[in-house]
Amino acid sequence: MRDLTDGWAEVADVADLAPKGRHVCELDGRSILLCRTGGEVVAVSNSCTHLGQPLGQGRIMGGRIYCPHHSACFNLRTGEAESGPAVTRLPCYPVRVEDGRVWIRPDWPRPAPSADPVPGGSTEYKITVDPAGAVIGVRPGEPVLSAAFREGYRWPSVCGGEAMCGTCFVKVTDGAEHTSPVGDAEQTRLKHIGRANDPSIRLACQLKLSGDVGVFKRGVRKPEG
Repeated sequence: MRDLTDGWAEVADVADLAPKGRHVCELDGRSILLCRTGGEVVAVSNSCTHLGQPLGQGRIMGGRIYCPHHSACFNLRTGEAESGPAVTRLPCYPVRVEDGRVWIRPDWPRPAPSADPVPGGSTEYKITVDPAGAVIGVRPGEPVLSAAFREGYRWPSVCGGEAMCGTCFVKVTDGAEHTSPVGDAEQTRLKHIGRANDPSIRLACQLKLSGDVGVFKRGVRKPEG
């Protein structure tokens, strides 16, 4: 580990995450979990906020990690506890990757991003998914696939939201002006599946909203009951 004057600390090589998409490191007496999700590296506390058990062996899916001990679910980008028994947010740390090295700010747990209300005072945008007719609430800064999983929907995906398979792609049919720009990871995968030349095709695991949107996606199933 090497500290910089601006407070960043080198904690790992990117290659350390390769085998399982995660790596546990120790820094200043704290156990920190590095994870690769959606084409980026994130850093969170390795201690579940329920009983302090380590999260490093937890299942990662759709931008979330599930505690291997009592199944609490945390959003890896925001740290939000999305299902019990945990109710307290998981500390997150800013990350930067340079020359194959991973750096974090150990003295600055990242707060959750603020949710700018949409017109009418709501803190969610709506995505309508045809032909199922599903209407899913998507929080500001939240990928569409993560929102679908959070609400219990079944959505075709092989990699679980890591921008590695392309199976989750949708065709935007309405509200394209409310969709996020295409990032490098999404562009690479769209090229791989031969869809990069159609601007209406997006990966649900990368797509974020700034307003209500309509899409077409077969295989989306509503929660039972």
